[in-house]
Amino acid sequence: MEYGNTNNPTIMLVHGFESPYQIWIDYIEHYKESYHILVPILPGHDVQEKSEFNSFDDTAKEIENYCISKSINHIYAIYGMSMGGVLASYLWKNKRLTFEKVILESSPLLPFGKYMTQMLIKQYLSITKKARERNQKSGTKRNKYNGNRRYVGCVFRAVR
Repeated sequence: MEYGNTNNPTIMLVHGFESPYQIWIDYIEHYKESYHILVPILPGHDVQEKSEFNSFDDTAKEIENYCISKSINHIYAIYGMSMGGVLASYLWKNKRLTFEKVILESSPLLPFGKYMTQMLIKQYLSITKKARERNQKSGTKRNKYNGNRRYVGCVFRAVR
């Protein structure tokens, strides 16, 4: 999703695992007059369209391609939370975009051992299964954002 004037410095807000983009609403409201704000909806997190998260590399490339296609090569600040922080570190590491400030909150950046990895995968699969079942029961429907611009798994919506 995009907010604010594209002539202003760009801020990117990247949500975490099983967190909706709406967690950024207060930030968006506060900063949208002074900044251009990008809020990607990560694969597996869009209730309107089914998608799967494949890898941080793939998702980072999708976001980079989107930004480059819109002539956004420099990001003033990126704020990544949890899984979004890991993704922000990939974006920073790839150097296809430049960043003045990189903020990583609660982001696991070091590799885990085999036991911890297996435990986290099991937990991830359990959480995503429950979230999908909850979404199916609630009958989530498309909302006013029907002009989606999709780059493989990420969704960016133009908001007016």
